[in-house]
Amino acid sequence: MAEGDRNNGKKSWILKGEKVGSDLATGTRRTMEQSPSFEPDPEPVQLSGMFIRSSDTLHGTLLDQKIPVGWSDRPPLLYTKDGRETHTLLKGVIRRGVPPALRCAVWLSSIVQTVHPHQTQAYWHEYRTLSKARVLDAAYDRLLENILGEGKDIRDDANWEHMETPTYGRSGGSPVEANASPEGRLAMKKVLLALHQILGFDYAPMVPNLTGLFLSVMSESYAFCAMREFAHNVGYYYSCQQQEYQAWSKAFGIIMMKLHSETYDYLDSRGVLEVDGLKPIFQDMFVGILQPEHVKRIIDIFTLEGLKVIYRFGIALLDLFKNESAVFQMIARNDEFWASLRIWTHDPRFNFEHLVSRAYGNHGRGPSRRFGRGRAIRRFPRRPVISRIIKMENARLTEEGEFQEIVHKEPAKPLGLIEPATEDPMHEKIKAILAQPVETRRHLAEWLPLSLSLSNMDLLYSTNHHGRLLEIFYPAVKRAKHTIVIFEILDKSQAEPTIAGMYASQAWRESPRVYGDGECMIFRLDPKPKCWKWRPRVNVDDADFEENSTKAIAILEQFMVSTRNFISMGGSPDGSSGLRLNEDFTKGESSSAAGFDNEPLCSSDSVFDVGLVEVYGLVSPW
Repeated sequence: MAEGDRNNGKKSWILKGEKVGSDLATGTRRTMEQSPSFEPDPEPVQLSGMFIRSSDTLHGTLLDQKIPVGWSDRPPLLYTKDGRETHTLLKGVIRRGVPPALRCAVWLSSIVQTVHPHQTQAYWHEYRTLSKARVLDAAYDRLLENILGEGKDIRDDANWEHMETPTYGRSGGSPVEANASPEGRLAMKKVLLALHQILGFDYAPMVPNLTGLFLSVMSESYAFCAMREFAHNVGYYYSCQQQEYQAWSKAFGIIMMKLHSETYDYLDSRGVLEVDGLKPIFQDMFVGILQPEHVKRIIDIFTLEGLKVIYRFGIALLDLFKNESAVFQMIARNDEFWASLRIWTHDPRFNFEHLVSRAYGNHGRGPSRRFGRGRAIRRFPRRPVISRIIKMENARLTEEGEFQEIVHKEPAKPLGLIEPATEDPMHEKIKAILAQPVETRRHLAEWLPLSLSLSNMDLLYSTNHHGRLLEIFYPAVKRAKHTIVIFEILDKSQAEPTIAGMYASQAWRESPRVYGDGECMIFRLDPKPKCWKWRPRVNVDDADFEENSTKAIAILEQFMVSTRNFISMGGSPDGSSGLRLNEDFTKGESSSAAGFDNEPLCSSDSVFDVGLVEVYGLVSPW
């Protein structure tokens, strides 16, 4: 029996008496004759260094624990000739499918790698091993204890029966629960309650199904950890705002129209491409329309590549159904369409590998836009193009007034502030100054993406402590994905400094290329607090779908620029920046930037002197 089965699968799944490095299906080691010629003999490792094995907490069924040739149950995950595991190699291998026994380890480490790209490889890969099991179990237990209150046993099922399961804005039940065991439903309920406790999301309709899918290959604590890590990069994986969710669905239709116009016309006439019509894809994550193992194959890739995978497989699936199904033309309604598609995908002749090939291949030929003649190969748009279309649709929905900006009925809870510490008592303690006022942190909480509004601010760099050099700044902030730069503008026309800054959605680093995304923002904290968030200007119909990037789009999407001479955010046709700080943080510049449409931050001049500069990393409170 697996340890933890007595607790409804909450504890990490470890086989008792397991032989280190053994094939769990046969109890024997693989030999060199069973492995590729370059596969080395397994090195002895401690149990804590072994990979966590998958377990089906949702259904209570046993999973195939065999480790196929080419994979390993200990580091390194993949047997390669040079012993290296690169991101590109991992993407290629995962698209061919992750062994059921390793899905828990691979899914979680893929998420951590994507959400924390500037952490070390050792940090990512530690989440694959049993060394994390006790830490994750203990943290999850403490959270459940906080939810129930003092004196109540988290293992007593009766204590959870009266609590209502969060729906996260879903209409109807989650299809992933349909075949779940009673213990599995309770596990799903507890994970969803725990997520609601720390995230505070009321709307995130993909969350229940994703939670159930994770529980089908891992314990409660690991499923909770995976979903919690998702929240560090919500827009990459799922939406937590209704307007954004609708923009995702609208973007799906636009991409379908560009790639497969005939399929688009047919689906649009039957309501399949409406927001409600696309629920089987965007809410249910293909559960109910694809076979369970095929859904997991998609999640194998989704955990590493994110939202783009939903578009790739969704569009490829609908177009293949149109081309290969004999009943396609006889379908008249949206519900008939999905019912017929389910019959087609559950037919023994359905070839999932063909779907994968189509999702990552070309999409036929269409008129060449570049030369005005001939037939160009249609390729699936890259992530920046998809993001641009979503942003445009989001802006369009805002302009149409269908959704109103969220107004806080009560003041937002201010961001937490971590008290800086020093390990060396001989050195002066670094002090946070500009983020000390509660109102400052309250404004920042209101302006930040919802997924970061409960973060704590951790002071990483201060000119008072570290000095004024970019070569010191970059190493100090390189491992912080989300940062807030706050500084003083010494405006000669004002008695007091203006406090302004910018939020960066990616880690600052010296780079020859523009980076960042539309989550970046420029703000003024004092006087007259105000935030300028990026908004697209180009119409969707004029968007360069094939990525012949125009100068206008390049300027519009000049989010973050960082060289050895300056850091900046936002750009303009005349070469000025929304906000720019020079190499020693003594001079700054601010003009209105395309996309941000911000006011110049200094009232007297576009160029100004800079006082104190502080950079804070945003740290999860969980």
